[in-house]
Amino acid sequence: MGTTKQILWGATLGLCLTITSCVMDGGTLPPAAGSVDEITANPDGTPRIAPMPTPDERAHNIPNDSECLHQEGASSADCGSERVQSDEETASSSKDPRDLAAGPSPDPGRVDAASELDERASGWEILEQDGSLLHDLWISDGGEVFMVSEEGWVRQADRCKPVGASTGALYGIDGRNNSHVVAVGAGGVILETTMDVDLYALFTELESTPTEKDLFDVWFSASTQSYRGVTIGADGTILVSHAPGEWWPMYAMASNGVDLEEDLYAVWGAGPGDIWAVGANGTVMQFNGKHWAQIDLPTESHLVGITGHSASDVYVLGEDGTTARFDGSQWTVIAGGLNTPINGLVTPTSDVDPFVVGDEGLVFSLTGKSQEWPLLETNLTHQLTAGAIGPDNALYVVGEEGILLRRFL
Repeated sequence: MGTTKQILWGATLGLCLTITSCVMDGGTLPPAAGSVDEITANPDGTPRIAPMPTPDERAHNIPNDSECLHQEGASSADCGSERVQSDEETASSSKDPRDLAAGPSPDPGRVDAASELDERASGWEILEQDGSLLHDLWISDGGEVFMVSEEGWVRQADRCKPVGASTGALYGIDGRNNSHVVAVGAGGVILETTMDVDLYALFTELESTPTEKDLFDVWFSASTQSYRGVTIGADGTILVSHAPGEWWPMYAMASNGVDLEEDLYAVWGAGPGDIWAVGANGTVMQFNGKHWAQIDLPTESHLVGITGHSASDVYVLGEDGTTARFDGSQWTVIAGGLNTPINGLVTPTSDVDPFVVGDEGLVFSLTGKSQEWPLLETNLTHQLTAGAIGPDNALYVVGEEGILLRRFL
């Protein structure tokens, strides 16, 4: 994983950087630019189809290419699903990110992130920054990165035009596979796509859902034998899906025998019959395949993340740095008291430990072996909200100002 440092609990961390990519301006939409889809190529040569806006998309104010402006001063014609660069632009795009700040910032009111980079952040790449707060991301088998934002967009990296939109904020996104990806958000909104997102991505909002409560996270089992998706949210809301487009409420009981009313912020499962959800005031819920039960954990921290390698290696994380691990039989609190607020956990792979993201550009690896964990310095002061590990064995992180970072592990 390259050079790392150690993070000590109680240390306040973070430096500053921003960079420009594209900004979406949701004004009045002009007429659709035709009915023929735009076809470009993926890196491997296979076609990528970028759909033109449909009437439903225009009704949701999804901007077309003419409204998507590059902050480098490019015209709208330069900002499509795949931007064609000049030879000069192509040469400059291959430079170190620090070199991209040579010219004046296009917006005097913003800090040009690349100018703030130094060697301590040389392992990170700044892939995008569009100005909107990104809450979550999901990465397809083919490496396509999808992000959800406070403004209600579903965005695909490298494309200025959103591939889905909601009337309210979107907080979580996950996929069962490339052909079924779901985003959830404010007011119980759920957006789904049932197309292969490596070829064609278009999310549509379900006409109705069983709740009007805010939904903060969603998880799908990767099992090919059993279809199960779970989304969680405000006031103990839990919905389950057994088929695309179909969601049903599930009722969870608190340990005192009454219906659960605590907000739930994160959900993860080791399989369709072993699902965990965490939330406010130390709430931990477990689904055993039949019903939900509350697990007593000795903390009142707001738990914002849960993930693991397996059913016998599960981590929960609180916004104050409280960290606990489940070994299959019991929970052990292994750390607590971090000054920098924590926002989420990154699901590990078979050979990579979980990562933690937080405010002030905080990213570190959670090994479970010590209270001194490897820090991956970003030199950011940004709030980082979520992360994911891609098929290219890279860590992707999103956060405020629409920043998307990548670091190869």
